[in-house]
Amino acid sequence: MKRKTYIAALLLALVIAAWAGGYWNHTWVSHSSSGEHTGDTAAFTWLSADKPPLPEVLINGQKLQIRRESYSWCQSISSLSDRSCVSADSAALFETAGPSGLKTAVAQPNSPIQIQAPKQINNLSIQRLDPRSGQLAEDSSYTTPAQAGTYYYLIHCEWLADQGNADFSFGVEIKDSST
Repeated sequence: MKRKTYIAALLLALVIAAWAGGYWNHTWVSHSSSGEHTGDTAAFTWLSADKPPLPEVLINGQKLQIRRESYSWCQSISSLSDRSCVSADSAALFETAGPSGLKTAVAQPNSPIQIQAPKQINNLSIQRLDPRSGQLAEDSSYTTPAQAGTYYYLIHCEWLADQGNADFSFGVEIKDSST
């Protein structure tokens, strides 16, 4: 009986120590000389920007216009306990895309889409909007479609240390190669 009590107490102490260690490593923030907010480990860095930075998208060397859509973003003012967070919502991409909305770039069919992620990205994904249904397509890839038409893409980014997440959009017009 003593042995079971000892093992249970030891396991409880390990769980508490693991939680406390993770909590401490993700909340301690100090300032570096460059103005970025850094923690007590090199892996913890917040960008000192008031909005999520834009990714850069190129197709055949042509830089595309990127639009920031909905986002949630935090920045430290003087310490982690003194931070400012904001959420901004935008209309759905298919509601604002087109002549009065997002400017499209002309590209050839099956061209590679190159994305330069913003600094301190934890996760980045890309999805193409299906022009017929207005829904995100299941077959999104880093290559323009083979068929002529206008296509819109959504990039989702998440930053390290829970600083924020954002959606970005861009448009591509595929010209029929036979014309």
